[in-house]
Amino acid sequence: MKNRPFLVGYLAGIIIAVVSAFYLLVVASTTPTYRLTDFSFTDLKGNVINLDSLHGKSVVINLWATWCGPCIREMPRIKNAVEHLRSDEVVFLIASDESPDKIRKFEEKRNFGIPFYNYKMKSANELPQARPQTYIFNKQGKLVYNRMGAFEWDNQEILEKLKSLLNN
Repeated sequence: MKNRPFLVGYLAGIIIAVVSAFYLLVVASTTPTYRLTDFSFTDLKGNVINLDSLHGKSVVINLWATWCGPCIREMPRIKNAVEHLRSDEVVFLIASDESPDKIRKFEEKRNFGIPFYNYKMKSANELPQARPQTYIFNKQGKLVYNRMGAFEWDNQEILEKLKSLLNN
């Protein structure tokens, strides 16, 4: 009983150290160094998106999958954000690496009303398989934000943060 406070403190310290180490490991392993040119996009008709045409525009890439519950749940909020932030200066690429046919069938069934794209990686940098993932590139093509996991795209605070990143 006399050593109980010491034991509790000791165990709490170990738990904090393990959680901190895990967090640093995950952050270090998922912090990408991608460039916009690492991606290749096509629309669902097979037309290649010319990345040179995006020069001088901010680009928001959201990677999703038809099997991903959080991806599906955030789609209406993405649509709201796309509508709220729509301009000639911002391009949203909501993309999956699944086949265009599978994406098209998904869209026909769900009817979210936003354009979907197929993507492939052109570089040796492989993306983590977790979905959804969001990458924001500024007008110079530099990655300024990345996020793994769903979030509230149309939340006012998030919209303000997106605006500040996009105007960077």
